[in-house]
Amino acid sequence: MKQQIGIVGMGSLGSALARRLLDCGYRVSVFNRTRSKADKLINDGAMPVYDIQKIFSESCNIVIACLKDADSIISTFAPLAGGGSQCRRHKLLINTSTLGPDESQRVDVFMRSIPSEYMEFPVSGGPEGARNGKLVAYMGPVVGTFLSVARDIADALCERYLQMDSNYHAQAMKVLNNYCEAMNMAVAAEAIHLAEKTGLNKEMICSALPMGRGRSVYMDVLLDKYQRDDKSISFPLDLRVKDLLLVAPLFKQNELVSFFYSRLADAWEKALDSNAVRVDQSAYLDFFKNYNVK
Repeated sequence: MKQQIGIVGMGSLGSALARRLLDCGYRVSVFNRTRSKADKLINDGAMPVYDIQKIFSESCNIVIACLKDADSIISTFAPLAGGGSQCRRHKLLINTSTLGPDESQRVDVFMRSIPSEYMEFPVSGGPEGARNGKLVAYMGPVVGTFLSVARDIADALCERYLQMDSNYHAQAMKVLNNYCEAMNMAVAAEAIHLAEKTGLNKEMICSALPMGRGRSVYMDVLLDKYQRDDKSISFPLDLRVKDLLLVAPLFKQNELVSFFYSRLADAWEKALDSNAVRVDQSAYLDFFKNYNVK
């Protein structure tokens, strides 16, 4: 049996990370501010923790945070700031959340108040990638004492990962990757609907469109949903928009004017506003179709 790892945040990604690590032989403890979400992992073999100050323990000195944004991270871990009763040195906190440059700096400053090492590890691939060990990740620097175990965890969770020279660059590259994902899916949606308008049926579109060099991972993701008429949530539309909006500060800080970004972000925000309930990112295709109804 491998060492124990704590995971904070039992949303779809956090739960998938927990199950993957359990499958790989790690002992896993889980915390969520909504207790019932942590309890759902009991049957998988996870040990629920109901007090964030106990997520680090004598048997658990590595914790993975899987939370929505900087505010969630800071508010969740605030009880550990300053070295609470269960805090001790020689601990590692790994953050899988995608943060913009300002958020990353704010979290980094906050983490200095917790007596632990801190590594940013933003991941791409969603719950399915996490469950199957097929994530892609950008690993920030980690001190030598934790380097080996951090790489072991990355090997368990990822198909590919790259060690970056700073937490800032780890997050910047993840944000840029998200920009490409949003662009690729939006263009694929337009291509699918344009193909429909030319008279092609679904079967032909799904066979012909990905044959050429214009194919992308996110074209494949959208075509799979389109072919099966699958409306289930794999990656929520609101998180796609949240991640896309993190690109704007990078353009501003580096004094670049984009030909595409503003219109792309506006389109995704319109898609989000058009849905009263939470939906998958692939709902962008339905939004685009409805947008063009005359």
